[in-house]
Amino acid sequence: MEVETQGRENGHLIRVKTDQKIALAVYSNGKERIYLPGNTGSDSTYYNEDPTFLTSTENGYTVLHPENPDSVKVIN
Repeated sequence: MEVETQGRENGHLIRVKTDQKIALAVYSNGKERIYLPGNTGSDSTYYNEDPTFLTSTENGYTVLHPENPDSVKVIN
């Protein structure tokens, strides 16, 4: 598995290259955010106020995190 982060105007894009189904734990500013794979936000995350989820790509998953992550942990 390979994890890449890239700064964007509206947040930080996190890409995970993998052929496995995963979830991500993203840590920034002392807070943890868990992203789960899905195609509908409301049932794909435990953050009901912001239903962001991992988007499946040809090579793995991506997600746009609003802050610069201190660390990213892949959960499989």
